[in-house]
Amino acid sequence: MGTYNTPNDNLFINRLVETPLFVLIGTGGGVLGGLFSAGFIWLRLNVTNTFPPAGQGRAKCELLEVAVVSIISSFALFYLPTVSWACKPIEDSNEHLQAFNGNVTAAGEA
Repeated sequence: MGTYNTPNDNLFINRLVETPLFVLIGTGGGVLGGLFSAGFIWLRLNVTNTFPPAGQGRAKCELLEVAVVSIISSFALFYLPTVSWACKPIEDSNEHLQAFNGNVTAAGEA
């Protein structure tokens, strides 16, 4: 079909150069996961001490908690994609497709 020169010709070198970034992303994810776990433990302890005991209105408080989380999630899911900074249109650039189609056509004619 022909030869193609791409920026990925030195794939191993490119992956080796990106390794520190992967380590940094993994470390950040671990820290955020630890903060999430600590926050969840704090929330459970706080809720257990603040809400009334089981059978004395605790179910209403738990239902309110679920409703608040649902409302916040729905807001994020439906409103955030409509703001101008969240989603941007893709530029109409077909240069890479034209180059690929040209190479396929040239290979087919040969």
